[in-house]
Amino acid sequence: MKRRIDQDTAEQMSIVLLTRVAFGTTAGLRTAVSYGLRLALIKAVFLRPVARTRIHLNPKARRDRRKWDR
Repeated sequence: MKRRIDQDTAEQMSIVLLTRVAFGTTAGLRTAVSYGLRLALIKAVFLRPVARTRIHLNPKARRDRRKWDR
């Protein structure tokens, strides 16, 4: 998997997890499905204990510079 695609998936999953915290599991699942995330990935992340779920991006990680305004 290319790094940029993996970063996009991480960002989408972060939004899904934030949605789950704010609006519940059903809303989180609907958001994940709307992003087209794989069901196996959604299950794996949703079944993790909350303490083992990271929802924030690594601040030192390089982001795709083409996505941001200059």
